[in-house]
Amino acid sequence: MNNSELPKLCNDETCTGCGACENTCPTDAIKLLGNEEGFLMPHVNEQKCIGCHKCEKACPVLSFDEKTDDTSNYKTFACWHNDDKIRKESSSGGIFSVLAEKILTDKGSVYGAAYDEGLNLKHIKVIRNESLYKVRKTKYIQSQIGKIFKDVKEDLKDPGKKVLFTGTPCQIAGLKSFLINDYDNLICVDLICHGVPSNLFFKKYITWIESKLNINISNFEFRNKKVSWKDSCRIAESKEGKQYYIPRKLDFFYNCFGKQNNSLRECCYNCKFKNRADFHADITIGDFWGIGTEQQFKEKQAKIKGISILIIKTEKGEMFIKDMDFYKQERTYREGMMKNPGIYSSAKRPKSRDTLYKDLLLLNFEDLTKKYTTTNIRERASYWLRENIPFLIKLIRQ
Repeated sequence: MNNSELPKLCNDETCTGCGACENTCPTDAIKLLGNEEGFLMPHVNEQKCIGCHKCEKACPVLSFDEKTDDTSNYKTFACWHNDDKIRKESSSGGIFSVLAEKILTDKGSVYGAAYDEGLNLKHIKVIRNESLYKVRKTKYIQSQIGKIFKDVKEDLKDPGKKVLFTGTPCQIAGLKSFLINDYDNLICVDLICHGVPSNLFFKKYITWIESKLNINISNFEFRNKKVSWKDSCRIAESKEGKQYYIPRKLDFFYNCFGKQNNSLRECCYNCKFKNRADFHADITIGDFWGIGTEQQFKEKQAKIKGISILIIKTEKGEMFIKDMDFYKQERTYREGMMKNPGIYSSAKRPKSRDTLYKDLLLLNFEDLTKKYTTTNIRERASYWLRENIPFLIKLIRQ
């Protein structure tokens, strides 16, 4: 095929890796493959491509306009799951499980991100409550969509079957762009998103931890509430079931992701899918970090156990939660935004983003951590004390 007839898809700076192009291609000519930084990018097989350009039409970035949401009518709730066990196992208040359980009770399908055996994060389909744990909890890397949009579309053909799809705002945009039509039986839930590091960075990080601890890691938890919701820690679990705790502010991966912002995908610094009226989800969920900043919040234990934020964006979303049984307290959308900038703005791109992924390929990981670690001595001392307070109290009493 003549190169001029090949589709002109997004480049490394603009592509979100949402997978709409790959799922749309009628000849399977497009594959999402990792670039040097480990982020998935579309590659076109010239022998298979028929020049239909359906992939271009399906791309939510290429069809972008400036149509933004009217947020004035968004109902916002602080909420949590009534079951303390599920709430404890969740990253915040467990609202995702509330929504997913409703779908599964009605014999529907839930789509979300789960690790495979190699700790690669991929979107999967869940149809049973006992498998829901796989897609529960926050995971700070970008999931691979694969051909999952096609599975969603197949499920939606049965109007009596409800489908819940959860993902980042750009993944919701990719799904909606792929589907073209709206479906009454589809509920889209997006996550308050700070941005996504690559799977390559995550896997090198895991290998580094394995070498330091001399273990093989079978599971990694980004947000464990061992101390409390606001002071969550990381847990690396070995194949033998032993758990190793890593305080959040001493964690190199978190340092790059949440503090320095230098490990994110390039498009995350100019996200086009926050507050987009044509591509938005029915419901947005996340942590209610700003609780109590605008009006008093009396439930002190909730700040230890975890509080979810639930933002209703469509009439469909409002009807969906109408008769659900979970704790909820209506708050203002403004309060929800106060300590949650990921709702409405992109992360700022630091100068160190220019070099982090280049150094990831050039340096061994130990040297990488030395070059990019910014946690100061005071923070290290504070977390050491917090982790060892029970032992220190016992020592003093003796």
